[in-house]
Amino acid sequence: MASIKEIKEICHSVKLKRSVTENKIKRSYDFHRNLAVYITFFFLNFMPKITPNQISLLMVLFGFTGVFMLISIKIPLTLAGVLIIYISFLLDKVDGDIARYRKIFSLYGKYLDEIYHLFPQTLIYLAVGIHEYIQNNHMLFLVLSFICYFSSIANRISPKFVLMLLQRGTEKNNNPNIQKEKTVYKNTLLRELINNFLVCIRFDLTLAGIFLYFLLEFMGFNSASKLYIMVFFFIQAFAQIVRLLIINRSVREKLI
Repeated sequence: MASIKEIKEICHSVKLKRSVTENKIKRSYDFHRNLAVYITFFFLNFMPKITPNQISLLMVLFGFTGVFMLISIKIPLTLAGVLIIYISFLLDKVDGDIARYRKIFSLYGKYLDEIYHLFPQTLIYLAVGIHEYIQNNHMLFLVLSFICYFSSIANRISPKFVLMLLQRGTEKNNNPNIQKEKTVYKNTLLRELINNFLVCIRFDLTLAGIFLYFLLEFMGFNSASKLYIMVFFFIQAFAQIVRLLIINRSVREKLI
């Protein structure tokens, strides 16, 4: 029987080493990984025939189901939708853990993973926007949710586009002047402040913010919930755009 300790040693060793060098805000992400390991433990020991791809498929189904539930005008259903999306978020770690533990990897699993990150994790913005529009005919917020959605989609796609460009311009990275410039930029206080600010668009924190919005609605604080979600999505949109600009800057630094 696989133990929790064994699963962590096999599946999390590389990520845990990386997290040691990160600040406390980024290391907080390890909380979800440590929680997901218990789901991995259950599948490995009590459902040994389940494959990583089946977990990935379950993750995608949970993700889309939760997103559609967010549109509902029934607040208990939307809160349940947030919970289902969070379970899909944990399953996003479980499929990788099982794949690493059993040394089973496939292109299909990678494809399902990309679908999950590209759609359910970004569609939550639109779902909340549509929910607010149905509830209060709030067109401005719907527009803001579209901005959040499309900018988050761009941020999902841009790193892959950047990687493609970097592969074409690898020889230019050997220029010591460029390397020095990147290092200086990386170590500035401004860069650290920006990185800490951009943590707000991390999926777990975004989901927590949306949960708080629905919780305020459930408790009857309608005016407070409207003001809160407007401010929250404005910050989200701003952070998504800033991150996109930083990605474009990285392209120029590496390829000029």
